[in-house]
Amino acid sequence: MLVQRSVRKQELAVHIWHIPTSGLESNISSPEYSLPQFDKRVENVLFHPTTEFILSIAYYDTIKIWDILHQKEISCCQGATDQLQSTTWRGDGSMLASSGKDRVVRLHDPRAPHKAALECNGHQSAKDSRIVWLGDTDSILSTGYSSSRIREMSLRDVRAFDKPVKTQQFDASTGILMPLYDADTRMLFLAGKADVSIMYWEVTNKEPYLTEGLKHTGALHGAYHHVPGAAQEFHSDLFPDTRSATSAQTIEAWVTGGNAALAPLSLDPGKRHAPTLEASALIK
Repeated sequence: MLVQRSVRKQELAVHIWHIPTSGLESNISSPEYSLPQFDKRVENVLFHPTTEFILSIAYYDTIKIWDILHQKEISCCQGATDQLQSTTWRGDGSMLASSGKDRVVRLHDPRAPHKAALECNGHQSAKDSRIVWLGDTDSILSTGYSSSRIREMSLRDVRAFDKPVKTQQFDASTGILMPLYDADTRMLFLAGKADVSIMYWEVTNKEPYLTEGLKHTGALHGAYHHVPGAAQEFHSDLFPDTRSATSAQTIEAWVTGGNAALAPLSLDPGKRHAPTLEASALIK
């Protein structure tokens, strides 16, 4: 049975919930498990991208890595000198990146914690920022504000971390741009609070690095695209493989240095099957 989990962020607490594959048949009033209360407000909570039951929790200037199956802390990443604003996992789960109010972008090795592995100056305003690792690549993208309060995004290569390979500025709107990245199509979606449009950007590993595509404004009431060719044929070029939802390795394997990739999952309806999870692996 596939188990979906949600994490509720409420000030100083993090709660773990089970949602059955079949959906909710009644209201759930009590969490399955609650982590020990933190001494500062929880800012960001993320599941590990490839390993079941590992959770990263950012609160103020600290990131804790938590094993929710055995209900214990794995490690603690520090180094920030002010409030963390955003965190992100590398696609293979080997590294974390963070941005914060101290205007510094950091890379963290969650299995060799305490001090950041690398750090560099980020966006020049402390107003707000967001960061996203672009899948399994060596690139991270952050959004924030310049010293003159102009919204901008910066693309960095972690192998040459000090200087962005590309910075794109936008406008003086007050809503932070939220970056959402689709690793299958290498498309970046940007939208901000109170914005009336969603921007689409293609990300590549060579000049010009960031290419603006469509910009959608207003409500979308369905869309239709006609694909030339046989109507019954599955077009793998339009619907590339994605990543499966089945855990790639155990917690113990990850803690001891494993970096297993998720198996590819075909979107062809004729090849898909529902993922399973052993009942013994569920949180009791």
